[in-house]
Amino acid sequence: MRWYYGFLVLLMGCSTMKQSLPQDAQVSMGSAYIFGSFELESHKLLGFTCAGGVALALKGPTREDFLAFDEPRHWSHGVKSYSVVPGEYQLNKWLGTHSRIGKDGGQHTGRKAVDYPFSLSFTAEPGTLYYIGDFDGRAQCMCASGKHCAYISAPNDNFNARLQELLEVYPALKDLRPVNLMPQFVYTGGGGDL
Repeated sequence: MRWYYGFLVLLMGCSTMKQSLPQDAQVSMGSAYIFGSFELESHKLLGFTCAGGVALALKGPTREDFLAFDEPRHWSHGVKSYSVVPGEYQLNKWLGTHSRIGKDGGQHTGRKAVDYPFSLSFTAEPGTLYYIGDFDGRAQCMCASGKHCAYISAPNDNFNARLQELLEVYPALKDLRPVNLMPQFVYTGGGGDL
């Protein structure tokens, strides 16, 4: 899966794949933090291993970062946290990639950035922990263009459960002020799959 993230970074140009915090991360009260659940469902079909994925685009004060989805782990529900610099942020696009690798090692890939049907704008303040929601993504095998190759769900609000799980995974974040941003999402329509 690591080669997939490198492949995404090459395709995105100036944008970067933002790395989630390690579990033993030290907290800086001068930074802001975002968290959510980002689960990826991928498939295997007829000897092909799919290596696609989805990522949310988070546009910040200095650049656009992509928050990659991972295959869920039984203990985390895909819960991740990211350190961000304080400032204005927008979440209104996502990136989908799909790939298939044959038994002979041949690879076929495709990717597309599209508008996300929900939009979120917020100001990240230092010492604050922002919940942006729970998301499910899917990447399909043997996919033809325009045939639902990748998908991302509407955001779901599980703030209390995810905050509890987050603090078990990242105990150093316990002193930050948690804020649920889910009520600020605005439905804009279109763009849920590609």
